[in-house]
Amino acid sequence: MPDVTEQPISAELAAVRAARAQVAARKAAAEKAAAARAQDPAVLLAAEKLELAREQREADLAEHELAADKIYLDACVAQGEDRVARVRTRYGSIVFRAQLAAELEAAETRANAHKAAAKMAKTQAERDMHERNYMTALEMGFADSVLTDRKHFDRVIAQNTGLWKRLWAVRNTLIDASMVDEGKADAH
Repeated sequence: MPDVTEQPISAELAAVRAARAQVAARKAAAEKAAAARAQDPAVLLAAEKLELAREQREADLAEHELAADKIYLDACVAQGEDRVARVRTRYGSIVFRAQLAAELEAAETRANAHKAAAKMAKTQAERDMHERNYMTALEMGFADSVLTDRKHFDRVIAQNTGLWKRLWAVRNTLIDASMVDEGKADAH
């Protein structure tokens, strides 16, 4: 007498094998289509354009870093090593100098005008706008101390807004040292 449990298992096994054969056929068809597509002139052109863009970015970065090396060294010699910083990013270095007390004061005055306007704003939208303008005024004051290419700086910041936190920390270290040197703050 045949085993009754073998029939459902045999049917299920056959179904699984058939499903695996379908999956293998789909995979083979996709691999064949990918191989054919890889030879398509439009695909080849797109791949070459992509590689050219990568190579251009690498060349631009190498040229930027070469210029940043010179800017950093020249600024260190002219202003003192403790008054210049270089922050390396994957998009290229940003070299900046310490902001002077007068520059800080001017930026803070502009920024504080926005902070005061935010307190007097009638709507949340106005408050939000003035808060953004407050930060923008401070950031613009910092941007004025950037020694490397300003367009590059703007592009790097646009691509990586989280970089502000790192830049701000380095900026504050430079400011602290400058204020001590200028007699505006006590040494720690």
